[in-house]
Amino acid sequence: MAKDINQEQDSSPAQPNFNGAAIIDENGNETPITEEMIKSACDELEDGKS
Repeated sequence: MAKDINQEQDSSPAQPNFNGAAIIDENGNETPITEEMIKSACDELEDGKS
């Protein structure tokens, strides 16, 4: 029985799903923006912090 090409596993390392939202540092490392990060930033804005 032939293997379905869609069932073959990719040999590249797993990449997180950022849904297009990430912070990229000076070295090109991507950090996904989380809901907690957004909530924290909004809380700081509400409190008048910079």
